[in-house]
Amino acid sequence: ALLVLLDPVIPVPFALTAVFLVGIVTVLVLRPPLSVDDGVHG
Repeated sequence: ALLVLLDPVIPVPFALTAVFLVGIVTVLVLRPPLSVDDGVHG
């Protein structure tokens, strides 16, 4: 829904890039690097 509303306002490539970056950040936050996870859980 949000993408449909923002589509006419912002360029599509920018929207795709923003979504891609948000996805990466979400993955990093929810799933920390294996090295860090290994160190924390021993």
